[in-house]
Amino acid sequence: MTQRALVAATLFVLVGALTGCITQPQTTPSASPTATAAPSPTATPEAGAPETRFDLDCDSLASTAAVAAFIGGPIEKQDPLANYSEQSPELPRLTYIEAMGGLVCDWSNGVSTFSSSGGSGIPYIGTSIMILPEADTQFAKFETIYGPASGVQCSASGPTCGLDTLVNGYWLSVEMHGVIFDDPTSDLPPALVLEFFNSVDSLISALGAPAPRWSPPEGTIALGADCELIIPVSDVQSALALTNEPSVHKPGGGWSMWAGATVESGGGRCSWSANDEETYYGGLSWLPGGAWAAEKLLPSTTNPSGVTPVAIPDLATSDKAFLRCADDDSHCVVDLVIGGNWVQVDGYSSSGELTVAHDRAIALAGVITARING
Repeated sequence: MTQRALVAATLFVLVGALTGCITQPQTTPSASPTATAAPSPTATPEAGAPETRFDLDCDSLASTAAVAAFIGGPIEKQDPLANYSEQSPELPRLTYIEAMGGLVCDWSNGVSTFSSSGGSGIPYIGTSIMILPEADTQFAKFETIYGPASGVQCSASGPTCGLDTLVNGYWLSVEMHGVIFDDPTSDLPPALVLEFFNSVDSLISALGAPAPRWSPPEGTIALGADCELIIPVSDVQSALALTNEPSVHKPGGGWSMWAGATVESGGGRCSWSANDEETYYGGLSWLPGGAWAAEKLLPSTTNPSGVTPVAIPDLATSDKAFLRCADDDSHCVVDLVIGGNWVQVDGYSSSGELTVAHDRAIALAGVITARING
């Protein structure tokens, strides 16, 4: 991902900038609904998960040794979704790419490219590769915003290199940090970096048409592709007992592969604030058919805390709900695995009151659950 794509990713989700990166578990307030709580999540594979729709995997793209040849620092092959989930409280953006049959690979120091430092202050060092099939429409939008793709872009002062390009109908996005430059005073791409890009480009150019898109398992409840279809703003106002109708914030301003994959998947995110746009009440993210991702990632997440089963009225027998709260008391998350989907609800407290953040997340989750299962 080039710097312009990284800016796009930042602009696409307003609420993501407001979520904490706290890793210590938080004790849940004593008050809670009376409905039966869901069981704790387990790391068993979720049936019906999407698969890569083309004949490439991370091992066929590169080896750790090949990447380490032009990255200045110890790196290993990583699970980028797991790292993301452990280091950021939001529903991982990379899941939308996987839901569309894309491929996400990472050889790095283990810091997520999306969380910047994983909350540790350590910068990301490594190389990430993302490939999205059937991407002509979404890449065209990318170029409309940023201009025609201009090949490999490097900055010796970074030291970084990146690329966003369309190859044979596949969107290829590569981001490199900690690059070893042939000439540290020049922004010209190092020879080994160009060799790497050319190799990946050749592999994608040789691909045939991708397999058909993945469809969620039978019985999955359809979600709307817009925030208002999942919970109208009037219901947000009522659930949170607000005097005035809150402002709704939706992604906008930039574009990236994960933004395009979100649209294609029918997913999305939004947030609600006071009209001053400084006091945030809550947020919503959803991945249609995303139970597979929730079952995979929630058991190991620790941000903003580990998950705790929580009782939400109107949950079906097969549904689950889990609570996570930040230890600065400003943010709570309810993850709903509902109707085969992953729906994430955020509650915020600008004054750092845990009961406020907790109650807002629970109240919003209750209304959303009733609407989905109603």
